[in-house]
Amino acid sequence: EACILYVIGGVHVHAKLESTGVAGAAPQSRLRSISRQRMDLNDVVSLRTLQDPAALHCVQLVIACPVIWNIIARTEYNTRFLTKLFRSRYVGCYVLAAWIFFFSLYRDYAFQVALDAQAECKALSNTVIKTLAVLLYFAGGIFVSSSMWVLGITGTYLGDYFGILMDKRVEGFPFNVMDNPMYMGSAMIFVATSLWNAKLVGLQLSAVIWLVYRLAIILEGSF
Repeated sequence: EACILYVIGGVHVHAKLESTGVAGAAPQSRLRSISRQRMDLNDVVSLRTLQDPAALHCVQLVIACPVIWNIIARTEYNTRFLTKLFRSRYVGCYVLAAWIFFFSLYRDYAFQVALDAQAECKALSNTVIKTLAVLLYFAGGIFVSSSMWVLGITGTYLGDYFGILMDKRVEGFPFNVMDNPMYMGSAMIFVATSLWNAKLVGLQLSAVIWLVYRLAIILEGSF
């Protein structure tokens, strides 16, 4: 047996090739063997996808987004610095809402850039997966949009930290389906986007996003 060392995406893979008895056919046989044994590029790179600069940048934004907005909201609750700065708790809340909205858009852009930077995973590129992606995307969109419709701007964007409270607890759809439809719906959209693009890095980033959302739920729930 001959041992050939080749490199795929920075990962060293050893492929053992059986030598053939026909000298002229040996090179072609070896090449075909390499082709058969070579894993799909994404299957190898997937072990290192989160080390890609674009993916790392996205992870940083994913973590920073809820951490920053929770720090700002809790500081507002304790000091009323935004209310004092803008001389209105509503204006302060709208400013924070605008920051969260546009920062989240930038995070979503970074997520797409991270997906585009890596190759497709052939195992995810099929009709069944794409159908699932469409269903998840629309379901997630319904949860997010219906949550915003019911809660309004101040209810969605931490108005309670500004002393802006709703008249009564919201118990209708989608809150009668799950406790945190905004976060769940957003996570579903990220997963759907990853599946539609057939990118393993997207699924890894979606897992990070969900973990960060769970942390945000704990922080906000304790308040």
